[in-house]
Amino acid sequence: MTEEAGMDGAFGLQSNWLQADILINTDSEEEGEIYMGCAGGIDFTSNLHLDREAVPAGFETFKLTLKGLKGGHSGGEIHVGLGNANKLLVRFLAGHAEELDLRLIDFNGGTLRNAIPREAFATIAVAADKVDALKSLVNTYQEILKNELAEKEKNLALLLDSVANDKAALIAKSRDTFIRLLNATRTV
Repeated sequence: MTEEAGMDGAFGLQSNWLQADILINTDSEEEGEIYMGCAGGIDFTSNLHLDREAVPAGFETFKLTLKGLKGGHSGGEIHVGLGNANKLLVRFLAGHAEELDLRLIDFNGGTLRNAIPREAFATIAVAADKVDALKSLVNTYQEILKNELAEKEKNLALLLDSVANDKAALIAKSRDTFIRLLNATRTV
């Protein structure tokens, strides 16, 4: 019935099947237990016009990977303080895109709409003279995350790998719009 993804079963109920002043949602993941309520959720759809341009000569391209997080169910585990890979990787981009003149080529993370993302990936490019600064910032940010999430996310890793690229990157204005949009959403 796609109860987690679409609530098709609930939408299929006839309005006269249930008669009450108050209805309480009951659910459970475990035998003999009942949860009352819901963690809530939203679907977010946006249509943006994002402009791209060729990556300038003299830039090096990298895949920035945040992985090793536990992930989890957005209903049953949203309250336990697990890391959201999308939010954490976007936080890095938001903090350093301008200072590095970073070119954002691609961003991917999460696989299910009702799960806390356990990994996220960004393909980025920076000028050759900014590569050392990028590497240093990535290492520093990994340590910050390991300290912030030490109790919950012991396998967290932030990796930076050189990759080949033939795709265009977002222009700075589109990059900033994209990053601000992802950074502003409660869950990505």
